[in-house]
Amino acid sequence: MINSRQGHLATLLADGQHVLITGSTGSDFSAAELFSLQGKTPCTPGVKGCPWRDWEMFTVTQADWGDVPDGVNPASLLFAGYASVYAPWGVFIVGNQSYFEMFFGSADTLNAYLPSGGIPAALDSDLVDPLSSASGEFGGDVAALKLDVDFSHAGFVHGIQPVKFGDLRICGLTTTPDFNNLTVRQTLDPLNLALSSAPTSDSIADLDFLTHELEGSFFQGWASAFAKDHLLNGTCP
Repeated sequence: MINSRQGHLATLLADGQHVLITGSTGSDFSAAELFSLQGKTPCTPGVKGCPWRDWEMFTVTQADWGDVPDGVNPASLLFAGYASVYAPWGVFIVGNQSYFEMFFGSADTLNAYLPSGGIPAALDSDLVDPLSSASGEFGGDVAALKLDVDFSHAGFVHGIQPVKFGDLRICGLTTTPDFNNLTVRQTLDPLNLALSSAPTSDSIADLDFLTHELEGSFFQGWASAFAKDHLLNGTCP
């Protein structure tokens, strides 16, 4: 699997300990530079006391999912993997059927919708292949998080650690503590419910902030402060 970051390609080598960085345009790595994790990790990444390091996990934001495909960027992965990830019907849905949902029938229509801007809010109607919605940025963030979880589970998006992004557990939140002890995958149910316009004890602004932090937790392979503080590979302490 190849990951991309700011014009670079990161390919995990067979030894499981090195990543080959290629395709630099003069940024932080030179062409074909070998990024080494310096041997085996002395502790299990993502457990308490062993914070995440760069390249160990990988997530994609809604802006990158909605970018113009160029053959190597995350938008290209959306087109390459959509049919198999969402087989057999090829339908991508966010929201909840008891209230309102957005339906996308192809990678083209989902890519055209992303990124979605505007004030975070709930949906106010069912939509099919929309270019925008009343949900503003929130709808796009929930869609991006679902893509991160689904494409990680299918093996299209990952870092050098074998754990799936959706299996990481959320810990230590204070603004939205009802999400503590949930896995990233499990957050999609309450987030989709809130997006659908169902009543929620959390504000949409707070939920969108959480969703945005999750989708950006390993943006382009970089472990964010949120990831190091709140995402664990295992149980919460």
